[in-house]
Amino acid sequence: MIEQRFSTEAITQAKTIATLQPDRTRPEVQGITIDGPTSLDLDDAIWCEETDTGATIQVHISDVSEHIPLYSPLDYSAIATTQTRYHRQGNSPMLPRILSEATLSLQEGQPRATLTFELELANDGSVSNCKIFESCLSSAKRFAYAEADYAIASPKLRWHNTLKLCQEWAAKLNQQRMATGAIGASAFGKNIYINEEGNLSDNPNAKYHSHRVIEEFMIAANTAAAQWLADRDQPALYRNHTAKAIAPDQDEMLQALLVLGSATAIRRRLQGWMNRAEYGPALIGHFALNLPAYGHFTSPIRRIADLINHRIIKALLHGAESPYTKKDLEELGRHINEAVLEEERRTSTYFKTKAKQGLLEKLESEDSVNELPEKEFSRWIKHAEGELSVALAEEVRSRLEQNRLVVLDYYLLLIQGNDWELQEMVLKHLEEKVRDAASVLSIAVIQEDSWDALKCTELSQDGRFLAWAEVYIDGELQTTATAGCDQRKQVARHRAYWLWLSAFVHGELVGVDARIVPELPVVVDEVEPVVDLKEEKLRSLLEKPPVDGQNHVGRLVEICQLMDWELPTFEFEEVEEGYRCICCMEFFEERVEGVAIEGKKKLSKQRAAMGVLEVLRSNGQF
Repeated sequence: MIEQRFSTEAITQAKTIATLQPDRTRPEVQGITIDGPTSLDLDDAIWCEETDTGATIQVHISDVSEHIPLYSPLDYSAIATTQTRYHRQGNSPMLPRILSEATLSLQEGQPRATLTFELELANDGSVSNCKIFESCLSSAKRFAYAEADYAIASPKLRWHNTLKLCQEWAAKLNQQRMATGAIGASAFGKNIYINEEGNLSDNPNAKYHSHRVIEEFMIAANTAAAQWLADRDQPALYRNHTAKAIAPDQDEMLQALLVLGSATAIRRRLQGWMNRAEYGPALIGHFALNLPAYGHFTSPIRRIADLINHRIIKALLHGAESPYTKKDLEELGRHINEAVLEEERRTSTYFKTKAKQGLLEKLESEDSVNELPEKEFSRWIKHAEGELSVALAEEVRSRLEQNRLVVLDYYLLLIQGNDWELQEMVLKHLEEKVRDAASVLSIAVIQEDSWDALKCTELSQDGRFLAWAEVYIDGELQTTATAGCDQRKQVARHRAYWLWLSAFVHGELVGVDARIVPELPVVVDEVEPVVDLKEEKLRSLLEKPPVDGQNHVGRLVEICQLMDWELPTFEFEEVEEGYRCICCMEFFEERVEGVAIEGKKKLSKQRAAMGVLEVLRSNGQF
C-alpha cells in the first residue's frame, strides 16, 4: 500500500475535524450505499420513491465542504493531490484516512452531514425538477455490488423492493440518455462498455446491475447540478468533453460502434474521435454524454473538483457569493487537468518499463538473438522505443537483408523509430515491395492515437493514374506534394503510400493546397487502365458498407480466399438473450473480433461477421 503523505498541520486539522458531530438540525433523509466490497471511502448514497406522476430519486453526497475550510492545510493538500489514487493493493487518499474512511464516509448507521440532490422524474425518466439542500443521513444499509444484485434477484429479501425500484428507474434514466444520442456510459455487446468520458472501460464492477443503477443516478445528479449552476450563470468546474474535427456526428458514430464488435477496434476508433475531457469554468458541454452542461459533484472525498463545486453550490444556497473567481477556477482547472494527465503518464511509463524488463530478462536467457521468432523480435523493437542498441540495430540490418522483417517491424522502425540510417534502408526495401507500404501505413493509422482516416485521392490523366495518400494527424490532413503514378490504379495507390512514408521520415508532408498536379488535361475516370483483377475484386467486396440482410459470412470467406488469408473462426455461447457469437480472424498480426448476441444462432453469426467487415473497411487499407 502506498500511503499519501500529509503535513503535520493537515494531520492535526484532520484529528480535530474527526471529533466533530454532524448538525442534527438538518432534515434527516433516507439512503443506502452500494460500492465495491473493499471500499471504505463511501461518499454517495441513493434513495427512490414512486409518486403519482413518476418518481423522486435522491442522491446524498458526503458534505465534505462543511468540514474542510477553504485555504486550510487540508484544502491545500487536497488541491496538490487532486484525487485519490487507487492501486492494485490499497490506495493513496486525497484526504487523511481518519476522514476519508471514517468521519466523512457514509458508513451504515452513522449520522453524516450530506448534500442532497433531489430529482423529480416523469414516467418516461425525464427530469422535471431539481432541488438541492443540506441534509443529515444515517445510511440504512451498506451493500457491495454482488450483494445488491443478489437482493434485486431475490423477491423474499428485505431490500428487494427498494433495489428493484431503483433499478427500474435507472433503466428509464438510461433510456432517456440513449434517446438523446449519448455514447458515454453505454454498453456495446455483453463485455464491451464505454465510460462517461468516451473511453473503453476496464472496471470489473461494470458487469453488475447495481453498478449501472449507481452510475445512472450519479450521472443524473451530476447533470442536474451542472444545469442548476448553468441556469444561474455561475462559473464552476464544469466537466467539458469535445470531439475531434474529423469525428462524425453522434448518430454516425453510434452506428459505427454498434457493428465494430471488437474491443480493440472500438478503443482505437474512440481514441481517433475523442479529445480528453477537462475541467474549466467555461461551459462547453459534454460530447460523449451529449449534454449541454455536465460536472462532477458526487465524489468530494475522492476528487478535489467535486469539493470545489460543492463549495460554490453551498454558497449560493446560503445567498452568498461564490468563494472562487473565474480566474481562480481557470487556474484550478488547469492544475487538475495537468495533474491527472501526469498521473496517467506515470502509470503508462510504469507498465511499459515493467514489460520491457520482462522482455529483456527473456532475451538474456536466449542462446541467440538471431533465433528469436518474429513476434518476439517485433516486441524487442517496440520496447526499444526508437533507441535501438548496437546489437539490435545490427540484427535489424541482417533481417532486412534476408527479408526476414515483418510489416509490423517496418512500422516500428519508420514511424516510431529515430535511426535515420535504418529508416533509409527500410524505405529503399519498401520501394521494391511497394505493396507493403500500404500495410505499414494502415497499421500506423490503427496504432497511433492521433492518426486517423487513411485514404487516397485519385485522378486519371493521359493514360495513367495519379494518387495522393492522406492521413489526419492531430486533426490536420497530411499528404505529399507529388503523386504516386502508374498505368494501374492499385499500383499508383501503393506508390502514394510509399511516398507518404518517405515524406513523413524526411519531414516533407504538406497540406492539400501544396499538391503538385502535372499541367496536363485531367480527365477523371476516363482512361481504361490495366486492371489488377485481384485488387479490383477485393475493392468491390469492401467498398460497400455491410448492412443487415446481406450474407456477411459468405462475403468474409470470399475475401479470405481471395487474399489467401486464414478463414475466420466462429465461436458460440448460449446466453440469456439467445446466442452469443464471436467471429475472429488475424489481421496484420492482430486479432480482429466481431461480437453479436441475437435470438437466433444464424443471425448472431451474420452480425458477428458484419462487425469484422466493418473493421476491415474502417482501417482504410483498401
